[in-house]
Amino acid sequence: MIQIWVRENNVLFKVSTKEKILPDHWDLEKQRAKRSCPRFRQINDVLNRAKVEVSKIWDEEKAKGQIEVNVIRNRVKALFTTPKTKGGLKLSEVDGAVEGKRFAEAFEEFHELKKRKDSKATFEKYQSLKKHLSGFEKKKGKEITFHEINYSFYEHFVDYLYYDLGHLNNTVGKYIRSLKSFLNWALRMEYTTNTVFQGFKPPSDEAEIFYLTHEEISILDEMDLTGVPHLAQARDFFCFGCFTGQRFSDIQKLKWGDLKEDYWVLRTIKTKDALMIPLSERAKKVLAREEKLDDKAYVFKAKVNQVMNRNLKEIGKMAGLDEPTVRVRYRGAKRVEERKPKYEFFSIHMARRTFVTLSLEMGMRPEVIMQITGHKDYATMKKYLKLTSNVVLEETLKAWNK
Repeated sequence: MIQIWVRENNVLFKVSTKEKILPDHWDLEKQRAKRSCPRFRQINDVLNRAKVEVSKIWDEEKAKGQIEVNVIRNRVKALFTTPKTKGGLKLSEVDGAVEGKRFAEAFEEFHELKKRKDSKATFEKYQSLKKHLSGFEKKKGKEITFHEINYSFYEHFVDYLYYDLGHLNNTVGKYIRSLKSFLNWALRMEYTTNTVFQGFKPPSDEAEIFYLTHEEISILDEMDLTGVPHLAQARDFFCFGCFTGQRFSDIQKLKWGDLKEDYWVLRTIKTKDALMIPLSERAKKVLAREEKLDDKAYVFKAKVNQVMNRNLKEIGKMAGLDEPTVRVRYRGAKRVEERKPKYEFFSIHMARRTFVTLSLEMGMRPEVIMQITGHKDYATMKKYLKLTSNVVLEETLKAWNK
């Protein structure tokens, strides 16, 4: 508990500020909060102003010719019990005055910054977070403030994402990471001094990797889709991703002028990396099906991601890729099992996963694959190293059946 001590000659009394601080956050020598304290600026601002106000009160009472300890004590107490009056110093009321910008205003500024500087996919991620924070505010019936971003807020917001919106661990984790990204930005901008959020742990599960086998890719690649051009375009886009390992956003922006004889010269949308993507014969075969225009023309007539995913499911169903498939995910600790035909799990991102998984199965070194895909974090690649059961079987029999 932080207390104000008033001492003059034989007069001594103390007044509680009604605020607490951990001993590790208190500087005994300076009698102020350390920088490690999440609200050190607010607390120290109040204490500095309190020192001035208490001296002022003492001088005023002393000028009357007689020191009335009870009068002084009551006037000092009033500083921390009537925060709405002029000169009120209650710590819980200082947050907005010190930080100067409301949570919602700061998020709007951050949101616009993302809109100008980041990819559409990244911007949409923060747009969804903005919508969920607004929904959470409506449920609570009060505005979110920087001051209340604590573990209680975290638990209630996570519960809202789980049980009100029905999201699973990895989706909830995505929103918590986005929230932390915003709050770190707000900290740098000095819109808040609250650092409690840095301890928030985003929920996560290891995502199951769905991919196509060599045989399944060949079935899709060789399908006759002459009469359905929109499906042919989706199929070619997807197969090219399977043969190059690149993201939807990068394949979408591929122009004929980016293609050399054996390479695709790529500046990635997401990471801004400059990559030289080798073009295999199968990748070139896909390109040969496209109508070649001038160098500035896009190679693929790609639709938005959601439309592509819908088209891919239709193609997979037509191809008979309906092997019963189970996806297991979690909401908190609760297991959520989803059983569907394999084509129902088709998505454009499956192409990138297919490239990585099959490249590993064929013996390519992880570091070579990472150079092609642009993965920087080996931990991301590690999930692909848990090879499929058929590869484990093949390698075991090869080693032990000699």
